[in-house]
Amino acid sequence: MNYHIIPQDSFFTFYIEDVYKLHQEHNNIFWIRGNENDEPDKRIFSTNRPVVYLGTEKGDIIRRLRAIHPNDKIIVFWYDTFIGECILESAIPNPLYVTIMGGDFYNEIDSINDKWLYDRHTRRIASRLYTPQINFHRKPSNWGKIIADCREKRKFKKNIAEAYRRKEQTVARINYLMTSECNEAEVDLVKRLYPSCHAEYCCIALNQNFDTSCDIATPPPYDGSRSLKVLLGNSAYPMNNHIDACLLLQRSLPADYFLLTPLSYGDKPYADLFLKWGKKHLGKKFQPITDYMARQDYINMLASIDIAVMFHNRQQAFGNIITMLTLGKPVFMKSQSVIYTLLKKIGIAHVYDVQQLRHLDLSTVCQAARADRPNTIAILRRYYSEESRLRYMSDLIGC
Repeated sequence: MNYHIIPQDSFFTFYIEDVYKLHQEHNNIFWIRGNENDEPDKRIFSTNRPVVYLGTEKGDIIRRLRAIHPNDKIIVFWYDTFIGECILESAIPNPLYVTIMGGDFYNEIDSINDKWLYDRHTRRIASRLYTPQINFHRKPSNWGKIIADCREKRKFKKNIAEAYRRKEQTVARINYLMTSECNEAEVDLVKRLYPSCHAEYCCIALNQNFDTSCDIATPPPYDGSRSLKVLLGNSAYPMNNHIDACLLLQRSLPADYFLLTPLSYGDKPYADLFLKWGKKHLGKKFQPITDYMARQDYINMLASIDIAVMFHNRQQAFGNIITMLTLGKPVFMKSQSVIYTLLKKIGIAHVYDVQQLRHLDLSTVCQAARADRPNTIAILRRYYSEESRLRYMSDLIGC
């Protein structure tokens, strides 16, 4: 039996359906984090398939874990410290498979990875939003508050050290780290961040919109005669480095462009701050997407985009990137991103280092990506099509 521990996100509806396509529902049980309908988000998880809600009490989850057979597999998506400690404290010997989602390894502990996750301007914003601040400009009569601020900052740093210690203990329990084929760099990154990790690399593929995007017709590619439509980022999280990206784009793009920026989910304080900045500094070029869009509507919107700019320093927005490439669009990324390394490794031609942007003729780039779309699709099909997903899934769940 396989036990899949899944967060409440609509993305995983498709994962469950893949198991059913293999007719393996009798060998797989889906444990959903939290209680039914306790996430008031528009991206709420919803399925008609039988699932079990785990609740939020650690003791209840540990009791469930101890009741399974020692040979059963545990397959986890979003391996945060809480679920890691549940598995660790249950003291069960079951093989543990964990998919690297990104934030569960890179962002769970406040500020510990800020130096490499965030660029200069975003780092300042993140510090202001998420870490205790000390106001040294208080009047002498308020020095007591300065002392209190210093104590709070010291306590915050101590808590970070303790959180990292706990996280490393749970990461050491992982037997297999799962990510895309040819993405060994992601596993190596996790092991550098958590030296206690000695997990083996295992392949998995999730639904990244490849099959849906293959046959979608797109408008003529950008030729310089109209406004350039740019997709910037994928969410309202600071890992997008929005402001740093905008400052680069202002220097690198032709004068006639506008930015479509998905901000319909993420961190609201950060979203509010960036919305204010974008309206002030970009004016009419700034077109934020603040309303939730159904999956197919979102893919159709991406078909109208000319180029995508993803300014993340870590794995993020993989679905957006695969969709844009499948649609025959060029994607600009940080060269230090493991996704950039992965896509170059498998032979994708139309992924560019974002620092090249100012030196390229974008009309030539966009037309080349469109002309080469069949070849791009052929490469991606080997890794991200439904057929490939189900092959990886079959190996994982033991069909």
